[in-house]
Amino acid sequence: MGSPSSKVISGQFNADIDGGLNILIVEDDQVTANAYAQLLLNAGYQVNVARTGLEAVARVELSPPDAVLLDIMLPELDGIEVLRRIRMQAPKLPVVVCTSALSPILMTLALMGGATRVFDKSVAMPIDILHEFDAVLGQLPKKHLAA
Repeated sequence: MGSPSSKVISGQFNADIDGGLNILIVEDDQVTANAYAQLLLNAGYQVNVARTGLEAVARVELSPPDAVLLDIMLPELDGIEVLRRIRMQAPKLPVVVCTSALSPILMTLALMGGATRVFDKSVAMPIDILHEFDAVLGQLPKKHLAA
């Protein structure tokens, strides 16, 4: 079994094919996307990253992931529109929204649009996001089994 970095193709956190549930990270900030990707890879998930709203919609259509981590402030299409289009293609796909632009109105729009959960980036702990994916995907946190 390789290290989490062995699951990275071309340094862009694209998933390998050795199994595991696939999470699509939709995030235009490379540092943030890499941090989320490393967290999820370390927990045993496969990861793909889309940097724009249009890229995210295309990836969901061509190769649906098991879940999505979605930012709201994106180039080309904002996250609310991405969420709307994802819901048209995959009504039951878990979509966790995590944004630094959170407001009560935005939270309402995301939840009404079908978000599974909405996090504020400024206060959300990485472990909270990981636990959300573990819960919605029915997985036990692998790193905590040995403890």
